[in-house]
Amino acid sequence: MIVRPPAPFPPLGAETPGTLDLGVRLRDQLFVGAVIGGPLRQALSGRLSQAVHAGEWRSAARLLAAYLDSHPIGALADAARLRWTDGPDPDALAVLARAGELVCLAMDWQAGPDGCWPWPSAAWIEGTVGGVSVSAVEQLDAQDGAERLALLLGEVPVDEGILSEVLPPHATVDAARLAERREELCGWLARGELTAVRVIGDLPDDPAARLALGEIRLEGARQAALERFGVSGLRAGSVRDWKAQLRPQATAPVHGPLVPRCSAAVLPGTPGRLARGDASPVGWLLWESPSAPVAVQPAAVAVLRELDGERELAEIAASLEAPPEAVQAVAAELCRVGAAGPA
Repeated sequence: MIVRPPAPFPPLGAETPGTLDLGVRLRDQLFVGAVIGGPLRQALSGRLSQAVHAGEWRSAARLLAAYLDSHPIGALADAARLRWTDGPDPDALAVLARAGELVCLAMDWQAGPDGCWPWPSAAWIEGTVGGVSVSAVEQLDAQDGAERLALLLGEVPVDEGILSEVLPPHATVDAARLAERREELCGWLARGELTAVRVIGDLPDDPAARLALGEIRLEGARQAALERFGVSGLRAGSVRDWKAQLRPQATAPVHGPLVPRCSAAVLPGTPGRLARGDASPVGWLLWESPSAPVAVQPAAVAVLRELDGERELAEIAASLEAPPEAVQAVAAELCRVGAAGPA
């Protein structure tokens, strides 16, 4: 059996006969709405609690942002995965890229050699390959980590393969030679003969190298996408903000007994506050749909949790020992943002 590395990612199409494609397995096992909204979200919650307890504020801020994003990303992931599998789609790629960041944070994996995408742990790779007799690892791209994978699988041979589709014209250059090739590369980019330049290695810390990279970024039609998403960026051609796909919930009237239209949680602060070490509780309204989480006072979470479709707001105010007018105001705001509505 020939094994393909998990990069370049995300792959197009399905697994081909005679190959075990770790990229396809990774895409179809973890970039799934039920997984993102289930075990991955639970893992993010657990790691968030640990980071807050340890006072690791930058890590906690990233984990809180990922936990919040797991709700809309979980709702968008399945359609994005299917669209991308059928062919390059910039909006789908934006969603999958954020999903990849959530996977890395939840699983405690590092990004691989091909941009922002996860490189699975040795345990995941070995568990996925299982008892398969591996004859070779197929290298599809210079940055796909084929040698690293071959070593992990028992120093099996590495065979050179090719990507199944033709990529837009681009060049690959060692970072140390970027400055000396600046004029040549920028000329090709300006004339449209290249769309991007892949820079391998660390950029030298000198003005000439920085100038060369700056000019390449100005001229390369797909340079930003390549740097953000790797090979997949070349395929898609542009960088999109996945949050542009989010939509607000419809406003509901405050009429009769109300019911929740989302879930809610009291979490340690906001990502911005956590990064500064402030873990003061903040309420969050969370939808299992392409809607952005909304920060609210913890009291609003308490009111939302009391809505049962049977009791009037005056009864709920009494059970919370809160002024009726205050509960009425909170309920009106919950209905305004689509977090509650008539039963």
